[in-house]
Amino acid sequence: MDSKNDSEKWSEHYSSKQKILVVGDGDLSFSVSLARSFRIASNMIATSPDTQEQLEMKYPSGATNVAVLKNKGCTVIYGVDASTMRNHHHLSHIKFDVIVFNFPHAGFFTSGRSLSQILVEQDVVRGLLRNADEMLAVGGEVHITHNTPHSFSKCEIEELEKKLLTDKPNFCI
Repeated sequence: MDSKNDSEKWSEHYSSKQKILVVGDGDLSFSVSLARSFRIASNMIATSPDTQEQLEMKYPSGATNVAVLKNKGCTVIYGVDASTMRNHHHLSHIKFDVIVFNFPHAGFFTSGRSLSQILVEQDVVRGLLRNADEMLAVGGEVHITHNTPHSFSKCEIEELEKKLLTDKPNFCI
């Protein structure tokens, strides 16, 4: 790598010098955006809960996004469950500076935001936080972005963080 490419680049809260894990990135568009801002994304791992075939069927831009990420040096891993990711053979030995989970959800089981849906989504976040606790480097951070309308705020992410990560990594919503 030449010195021009080796210089640190920032995109909002993220640096090209950080080891970044992006969890459950749907069509991988967030990861692509970050990778493009860094120009080289060998510091990133982007994950999808879907298989490669499912991702490409569900998202028209899926295959293109994977190609962009790989071209920029980003590792793409399929079939990653946020609640068990610390045991994944490609992830279990790595410590991350930042773990990002944008708009965590457990899928859509009903046509609305029922209590059972909210409880399932709390379990998703709880699983992510338990796994992140073992996957972060010293001083590492967990960044979760979630919707703030009334039904989404019932997931009580901040309360889950207090219960699971007391005196642990930094947590940013």
